[in-house]
Amino acid sequence: MLSPVSIHCRLGVKSAHQQGGGVPCPPYAGSEVGDLPTAGQEGVGWTTNELEELLQKDPNIGPLFAWFRSGNRPSREEVSNADSELKCYWTQWDALELIDGLVYRKFERPYGSNKYSQLLIPRAIRHRFLDMVHSRETGHFAWPETME
Repeated sequence: MLSPVSIHCRLGVKSAHQQGGGVPCPPYAGSEVGDLPTAGQEGVGWTTNELEELLQKDPNIGPLFAWFRSGNRPSREEVSNADSELKCYWTQWDALELIDGLVYRKFERPYGSNKYSQLLIPRAIRHRFLDMVHSRETGHFAWPETME
């Protein structure tokens, strides 16, 4: 059962064409700013402690923790042989933030509307997360209800 912490799932899966880059970015779970889970609370079916562990073990998200600790993004040369997903995070460095052990991407629509943070979803749970969202376990309304 999910906790009362309000996490509004918004997937930010974009094609390479949509994001203007060479690689598609992985899915994110978005939450309204201020509604982020705190240590020990549940978010999208996993506790923040479980998510933190999964994020640190993820081959593409895990390196971000070292970057945050050092306070610096590595050089382009240092990530030149990395997986395309990690390169995507490298290009988004200024939009990434570490909050209570979890990595988020700051998102803001043009003209400053709809500001929210998107939780990076570890590869190990992406399939399950997408299943949850599309099976309406998280309150996703699907397209017919959205169009009404």
